[in-house]
Amino acid sequence: LDAGEVGDLVLGISTMSKYWFEPNRRAWHLDRSTGGGMLLSAGMHCLDRLTWLVGSPVTSVAAHLTTRFHDQAADDAGLLFLRYANGVAGTVVSVGYREGAPKHLTELTGTRGMLTVDYTGGVTVGRNGLWQPVPDSGGEEWMHLALIAEWRGFADAVQNGTAPPVTGAYGRHIMATIFAAEESSRRHEEIAVDVTF
Repeated sequence: LDAGEVGDLVLGISTMSKYWFEPNRRAWHLDRSTGGGMLLSAGMHCLDRLTWLVGSPVTSVAAHLTTRFHDQAADDAGLLFLRYANGVAGTVVSVGYREGAPKHLTELTGTRGMLTVDYTGGVTVGRNGLWQPVPDSGGEEWMHLALIAEWRGFADAVQNGTAPPVTGAYGRHIMATIFAAEESSRRHEEIAVDVTF
């Protein structure tokens, strides 16, 4: 993206579909009043990934959140349509299925090509009618490696006073977008996101 190989971004799609009742699922995950739900617990990582790759704040969101797979007081599926300040449009798909297969995929379409990020399969670039894999860009340990990088960044900020890799302003923007998505789903209308980074 930074090298401009796919041109200017036009749109992006970020999907997380996962088995909801994995071994670490706790009671609070099943109740929105305690911070639960698929979007707030896990799907927000799709929003984070897409927003980070787009490199621009979300200006508005239209969303549909629902509980269709499980008997719980929180969403287990959702779809968000996002408008970014730089003109890019995006969608986030957040599914905590009962029966299915996992999918962790981000797709970006630019003016000169496409890019996919599959967290085990790696990055592929689509241009001239062909998909080309980016060597050493994926693997089974992607989540473990991401957590290590996150903790190293946090430790460096605490120990050395460096700026954290992710700012508080960025985190607040992601949360404001989640809350606007919830409001959009309740009101059935697009909601502005006022918090920027």
